[in-house]
Amino acid sequence: MKKNSILLLITVFSLLSCTKEPAIEPNAQFSTDLDGSTAIAGEAFNILLNNCTGDFLTLYQGLTPKTTWNPDTATSGTPVDKSLDSVSIKYANPGKYPLTLVASSSGNWGEEFPVDVCTENITVVEP
Repeated sequence: MKKNSILLLITVFSLLSCTKEPAIEPNAQFSTDLDGSTAIAGEAFNILLNNCTGDFLTLYQGLTPKTTWNPDTATSGTPVDKSLDSVSIKYANPGKYPLTLVASSSGNWGEEFPVDVCTENITVVEP
């Protein structure tokens, strides 16, 4: 009887731990503390992540083609801790940069992988 009870408990725990969970809906809509999307070279500004959701957040600063978000090519982004409410960023040189945040989630054992992308064009000027 004791063996049957243990086997029943193991079976119940196994079945409960194997349930599929749907992916949470990602949201990459960020804002900045900039005035009109214009930053000053060498000065930090904040990306506000208050409304962002997802299992994974990745920031692409758009400094080079390799760090500019493009879903069709290999690009390099910076992982963002999703528990943060803001991230500080700084551009060293004047120019125009496509600052992109990608939020994604995974669900149902990797069968679902929704992605949301938000890009803001930042103009960096001389101090």
